Amino acid sequence: MLLGQTAYADVPFRNHRYDSFKGIPVNNDNIVFYGNSITNMNEWWECFGSDHRIINRGTSGGYTLELLDNCEPIIAGQPAKLFVKIGTNDLGTAGVDSPELIASNITRLVERFQLESPRTEIYIQSILPSTNGSRTLDKIRATNALLKKMCEEKNVTYIDLFDAMMDITTQKISYDGLHLTAKGYKIWCDLIAPYVGIECSYPDTFNENASSMGGSFGMRSTYWSVEEVTPDDILILGDEMIHGGEWHELLKSPNAKDRGTGWGYGGVNLDQWYKNLDAILRTNPTRKAAPKTIALYIGVVDCENASQSVTASRSAYEKVIRRINTCLF
Repeated sequence: MLLGQTAYADVPFRNHRYDSFKGIPVNNDNIVFYGNSITNMNEWWECFGSDHRIINRGTSGGYTLELLDNCEPIIAGQPAKLFVKIGTNDLGTAGVDSPELIASNITRLVERFQLESPRTEIYIQSILPSTNGSRTLDKIRATNALLKKMCEEKNVTYIDLFDAMMDITTQKISYDGLHLTAKGYKIWCDLIAPYVGIECSYPDTFNENASSMGGSFGMRSTYWSVEEVTPDDILILGDEMIHGGEWHELLKSPNAKDRGTGWGYGGVNLDQWYKNLDAILRTNPTRKAAPKTIALYIGVVDCENASQSVTASRSAYEKVIRRINTCLF
């Protein structure tokens, strides 16, 4: 019971995320990325030229059974393509870390789409290598073998990412041995580009700027550092409340771009946002222009800091504004 409580401690967050899918309809032109945090963390549509058809339905902490239980809003839209990458959290959780159970749940997901959305092209991506927590490479390989066999039987496409992403385990493309930096997503996007039907828009070489942060915050910052900013863009900066929103869908604009931090309510303090601005607006300068709009939802951590005065918070906020003006002008 204690293991279960620990593993599912973030259920309310995940339920909010799954529920939000009901308010942003899928249509038959969409290319859907469906999975857990490794899917959720990335701005897939920006990786592929800010193509508005590409939508993210990843949920941090997600399990295979949850994807099966929450797929109705996706099926209802009859999307053109579905890219599934799930199973990492199952393998990291006692009681559900069975390759057979994972493969069974994903098989049921495939069967639902084949029955209820037969026009959707389905792509099952292998579980990425990781030895984070209780995960083992042997169990991941065993699960991937079952997924590959299932795909052959169900006549759907299996995409093997395992060997190409092995540097996750050495943390060359990861800060925690599980999630990815921008260079990790570049490898991934190049591999799946022929199936997406769009070339990866990240350049072959680029600088990663983690803004002196580790973990999910630092990895998210590396994405900001390579993601393009155009004169028509609306950049929305904030914590996980921002990152949890699919803004280009909600605002119906291919220029509304998410610059929210990784998971953790409140995100980072105002002093850190000052540092983050270089990654967002200056790193890899050939990909950066002054955007049309910058919307800020920052300062939550500072407001919750009982030892920090309102005057100090205001001063820190004004410093961020001045830095934005410096970066832009």
